[in-house]
Amino acid sequence: MRKYVFKDSSFSSNLTEIIVENSLGEEVGSIYQEDRRGYIDKEGFTYRTAEGQMHYLGRKSSRFPKMGAEYGLAGETRTYYLKSKTAGSLLYFRIEGKIDKKPVVLEENWKEGLNLSMKGRKLASVYPGTTFFKVTYEVSKEVEENTPIFALIILMYFMHKRHQKENHVLEEIFQ
Repeated sequence: MRKYVFKDSSFSSNLTEIIVENSLGEEVGSIYQEDRRGYIDKEGFTYRTAEGQMHYLGRKSSRFPKMGAEYGLAGETRTYYLKSKTAGSLLYFRIEGKIDKKPVVLEENWKEGLNLSMKGRKLASVYPGTTFFKVTYEVSKEVEENTPIFALIILMYFMHKRHQKENHVLEEIFQ
């Protein structure tokens, strides 16, 4: 597994770009917030590779978002759609879909992080808060850095963070 990190200050400052680095401290890409038509404002993020390829991940607008959210991963030539299970998204973050005709599952793990599996094999894990405001990724060597699946791995953290924020609000309402 390869390791990647970035400092998550996106929700605590006016920082417009977050740099993603590999274990050698080399920049492999950057993340920034972006709004796009058809997606919920302030809930979409773009990952730009060091070579300039871009992938956007956002949650689609919906009348009943907590009954099953739909996400779009838009690359330069293709958009992939992923969905959370109906009503299950209230308690547990799990998104499913297909990328290049291969089943992909993003879900919470027991260490307060996320795992990404493809065809039943774990390809990546995300560990938020391993150190102060630092997010750590472990990614399988078979995942190339300039692919949609790598962009999804990098950006899924932000969708999970939004999900946690919404669930916290719901918990406060029901207490």
